[in-house]
Amino acid sequence: MKYFFSILVLNILFTVSSFAAGWEKVDTSPDGKLHAYIDDSINKSNSSVVTYWQKRELSDGGYEKALSQINCNILQRREHEYYRYDKDEKIVEHTKISTYWHDIVTGSTNYIIYLKLCKKQ
Repeated sequence: MKYFFSILVLNILFTVSSFAAGWEKVDTSPDGKLHAYIDDSINKSNSSVVTYWQKRELSDGGYEKALSQINCNILQRREHEYYRYDKDEKIVEHTKISTYWHDIVTGSTNYIIYLKLCKKQ
């Protein structure tokens, strides 16, 4: 029984650390309480368009995730899919979107993401 419990705990720890390993913090709110993260491990393209997940913490304890793209050549961004989770990590909203390209504002969280992802190109 101890062996089984040990294996179970190790599997849980490995799963949690593997999931967390893909997220990289890119920005923090002015009060230092909320953070934004990216995971670009799904990016399979060598073009100027980078696909990535963005995760933003919310003040109610939940968070948002969005599947997004940045066009490194024209400094624009768009979202394809959006999820909102409550503090218990249950999905409370899910939308598949096909937005138009929007300009990235200098100094914004999206601009920080642009600098980070597009310098890899």
